[in-house]
Amino acid sequence: MFTIVRQKDFSPVETRVATKYALLNDNPVITTTIRELDLHVDGLRSGDYLPIGSVEFVRRAMRLAGIQEPPNITYPSVLRPFLKRNVEQRIAGSVFHAFVKPIETKLFTGFVFDAMQDPQTLDEFTAEQHEAFMSLPADHLVWVSEVMKWSAECRYYVREGKLLGYGRYDD
Repeated sequence: MFTIVRQKDFSPVETRVATKYALLNDNPVITTTIRELDLHVDGLRSGDYLPIGSVEFVRRAMRLAGIQEPPNITYPSVLRPFLKRNVEQRIAGSVFHAFVKPIETKLFTGFVFDAMQDPQTLDEFTAEQHEAFMSLPADHLVWVSEVMKWSAECRYYVREGKLLGYGRYDD
């Protein structure tokens, strides 16, 4: 039995799916803010509390629990056959037109980079990603794949080989 510590005012699909799973299995759910996580340090340290929220929220919960952040495994080799595209690491300076994503967790969000596009024409979100990408040293490694059009994006949650839940991730 575990208690979900859910970030207040943060409700993407995966948070709702995990909350639904917990409630269906009689696991308690606590809603809190990132600042109030300190109030739950004992449950986090004992491993009885499972934090769910933004990257910043979970990172803070891990620090309070004394857990070192694991390395980023964006594209684990076991899942490569299901990606439906070629994904490789390349240096940032070699990218001209591709979907690009950082190797480091949340350095920026993956986006389509086009060296020929005028940055002034980008929407606000893409402009932020573009700026973060362009600030990288040319020899910085990033994930790169061809540009794809997806009709849907889903996430699956698996624990010890058992499917806990799944849901649409896109809007």
